[in-house]
Amino acid sequence: MRAVLSYGMRLLQVMDALEPGSVLGPAFTAAAAYRLAGPISPPILQAALDDLVCRHAALRTEIVARPPHQRIAPVRPAMLTVTELGSASVAAFVADRPAGGPPEPPLPPLWAHLGIIDAQDAILLLGAHHATADAWSLELLMRDLHAAYRARTGDAVWPESDAPTYAELAAQARSPRAEARIRDALGYWRERLSGLPPVVNGQWSAARSATRGRYSWITDIDALTTASRSARTTPFVVLMAALAVALHRRYGVDDLVIPVLTAGRGPREWSTVGWFLNLVPIRIHPQRGCSVGEIVGQVHRDFAAACRHEVPATRVIEAVPALGRLLTAASPTTPVFQAIQLPPVVAPAAGMGFTYRRVETPPEVPTSGPGPWDQVWTIRVADRARGWVTHDTGLLPVDTVEALVTTVGGMIQREL
Repeated sequence: MRAVLSYGMRLLQVMDALEPGSVLGPAFTAAAAYRLAGPISPPILQAALDDLVCRHAALRTEIVARPPHQRIAPVRPAMLTVTELGSASVAAFVADRPAGGPPEPPLPPLWAHLGIIDAQDAILLLGAHHATADAWSLELLMRDLHAAYRARTGDAVWPESDAPTYAELAAQARSPRAEARIRDALGYWRERLSGLPPVVNGQWSAARSATRGRYSWITDIDALTTASRSARTTPFVVLMAALAVALHRRYGVDDLVIPVLTAGRGPREWSTVGWFLNLVPIRIHPQRGCSVGEIVGQVHRDFAAACRHEVPATRVIEAVPALGRLLTAASPTTPVFQAIQLPPVVAPAAGMGFTYRRVETPPEVPTSGPGPWDQVWTIRVADRARGWVTHDTGLLPVDTVEALVTTVGGMIQREL
């Protein structure tokens, strides 16, 4: 079956052009870990995983470049591995399977690693290719896996979904009404992004490496949260403002564009599995001698305005080609930001088969493939806020990231 490419898929193609194979290749995977309480039957779990592949066609979607379209492949089995952990370390089980422990290509549409601790306790890693399932989707899949498992045991009926399919939403995004909204918003972006600054290379070479490092600043999140409350904004905005000032002081730039990865979902998309991420460029003008406190209000207003005018990033790039050149350049002054948003957790009640809860993986264990970006600052709020930087170690060594994180943290504490 063929369907029109979604705007999210078009963005994936742009991202893959940065480093061919980094997004559309097999390494770009995503996963989430869950602790299961209650008896688990591996054969029934396998059948429930296969049910998910049947229901969610997005898991079987492939991006075809010429002519551009998405192809929905026939149903193939999910993959399940089972390990008897016993007294072995759960943390080691997760750490040994970064980004969900993807199998060798060709990847199955969905996979899971089950670590059985005892008859009533287990750990489950649920994974898929990131181009078919974003972080939000993994929560939906786990919710449906629980429902499908209960249906397989005869404990309940798994109702049909009334959510639109990924292919249907891709078609709706190109409707006349959606197109009119995009055209209206592009006027804002042409004005906001006129006269974009040249690329600042700093001390970077032009060559990217295939290696991505990961540095966590989880211990500084509490200070960031406190500072955001005093500034009456979000931790995300405070961090972005502080990094903009730090880059201004380090490289002398007074015109920055910071790409922000958003969930790309509205209410219509909340219950649909697929890749919806979008990119919104935020333009910041730090002035000589300014402090974080002096620009955080303006960054807050600019970010809010950008979100109000959010449209597919590929359409903005088509309207402002200079933005595409800026996004694809290897530059220390174009860090990517993202706030990982997850749907509300609806934990199953006792007596509804097994119960589950999300498990936060250790900071040093990535939950997704590296992707193509040279420098990504991420905040995720689940049981508690977490933050980390993923970076190209060839362009941005670990000690440089550590120094930048320390500088930004100190500025937040002193200047807000």
